[in-house]
Amino acid sequence: MPKTKTNIRKQDKFKKLLSVSLTEKELLDCGDRMSALLEDLGNEKRDQTNVKAEMKARATQMEAEIAGLATKIQRKAELRNVECESQIDFDKELYQEIRLDTGKVFFERAINEEERQERFDLIRKEIVSCNTRKLN
Repeated sequence: MPKTKTNIRKQDKFKKLLSVSLTEKELLDCGDRMSALLEDLGNEKRDQTNVKAEMKARATQMEAEIAGLATKIQRKAELRNVECESQIDFDKELYQEIRLDTGKVFFERAINEEERQERFDLIRKEIVSCNTRKLN
């Protein structure tokens, strides 16, 4: 039997990742997308910077409050506005400042010339008041 030549071939279709030239439209689309992403990236970085600054400010505020509380705990006291009263004892020539919440004197000094003059003014007013009552 004569030998016949047989062309045996097998064909399969498949896909493979290969380089393909982009069309003009595809290039423009890529440029548009890249431009939009660059703008979005700039906005994202700015937003992150702002958020980071806000977080840092909140942390700094917390640290300050912690330091204030630590000071209060250490001193077992804090500064507050307290109702006070000033008194002048003309006989002792003494000016005093007194806490009304505890009644304690927290400051005292000798009276000055202006305060000495007040004594005489008060005495004069009292004399005038007494004389006026007598006349009525």
